[in-house]
Amino acid sequence: MSISDHQVKQSVNITDINVIDDLISRIEKIKPQGDMYISFSESAEEIALLFHSEDPIQRIEIIQGGFKTPSTSFNIKNEREQALYKDIVALLNR
Repeated sequence: MSISDHQVKQSVNITDINVIDDLISRIEKIKPQGDMYISFSESAEEIALLFHSEDPIQRIEIIQGGFKTPSTSFNIKNEREQALYKDIVALLNR
């Protein structure tokens, strides 16, 4: 998690395959084409999820609670994404 200066403020390494599989399956349900483009200030909260496996590292970015889509846009906030964001923040804080 970082704020504005992009220095890491907090880091968690999760190795529990059940937690990882749950996150992946929930992230895969997010529409890949976002509804809107958003500009954020330098003080915007950013969370980067890095998934390491045999393939290249997969990076998922969450900015101000919104998931950046492959099209580099964001979806209008919905219950599914808000619940996922809340669970990710809980993992960071445990």
